[in-house]
Amino acid sequence: MKFATTGQSIGLISIGLISLAALMSVANAADMPGHRGSAKDYGQAAVPVPAPVPYEEHYKWYMGAGVGYTVRGDSNITSSVTNLCCGGISTINAEDGPVYGSVFAGRYLTPSLRVELSADFRAKQKIVTGEHSYRTRYTSAPTVVGTDANYAVYDVVHDEKSHLTTNTYMLNAFYEFGQGRKIRPYVGAGIGFATHYLRRELTETSAAFECGTVTGGVDTSTGMCDGALPAGGLAAGAASTTGVGLAAALMAGATVDLGPRTHLDIGYRLMYMGSKTAVALPDSLAGMTTIDVGARTDHELRTAIRVDLW
Repeated sequence: MKFATTGQSIGLISIGLISLAALMSVANAADMPGHRGSAKDYGQAAVPVPAPVPYEEHYKWYMGAGVGYTVRGDSNITSSVTNLCCGGISTINAEDGPVYGSVFAGRYLTPSLRVELSADFRAKQKIVTGEHSYRTRYTSAPTVVGTDANYAVYDVVHDEKSHLTTNTYMLNAFYEFGQGRKIRPYVGAGIGFATHYLRRELTETSAAFECGTVTGGVDTSTGMCDGALPAGGLAAGAASTTGVGLAAALMAGATVDLGPRTHLDIGYRLMYMGSKTAVALPDSLAGMTTIDVGARTDHELRTAIRVDLW
């Protein structure tokens, strides 16, 4: 058996120490933080993680209320008189500019397009009639055959109060331009129905104008006299009716955001209200007067507050 010399032993020990140091270096490198993928992963680019997409909250339903004013309206109110004596309604006029209130509720189909149901309730519109007066004659039958009959001519004044109330119930659609801006213009259109409620109230007063006698078919005036028309000869009373017809509207204006969920709508509306209604009342024994209300077209200014719900 041969033993290694001292020089050979030192060489073997040196080689062993160098190998041990190399193994420890590899072990320390494996413990360092970092990617531990397999060899096939080296040389491939890392897959980027997508950034989160911001979500803009969008409400679906809303409700609101508003007020409006008719700047100019075509009332289309006329009168017809069947008067057996003399006279009738000389002029007739309906006051323009009734104020109305609105309530509505709707849904956003898209952030720009919305539809809603609305109801507009208008204040009473006073119908002013001109002076309506006429004369009528009463002749009393003689109490004894062959005696003279008396007659009297009366002046009658017809006093009337009439009012018209028109309401509309609509399905509307609006489209807003410039989403993301605080002030956005809009256009819209609507269709529905209108109701016209007409009420007339009248009283008549009278005073004798001339009295006389009838002898042999010939009037003999005795001059001025006093007295009221005989009982039952004057007309008094009230009547009302309601007509229903088509309504249509075109709108334009602007929306102003007052807050994240609150909006102010200001605009113009061209409103057509169809239907026809009429009320006839007697003119004592002298005939009948009729007030007719037909279709009307109004130019309106409107403002409303709209609140998004959910």
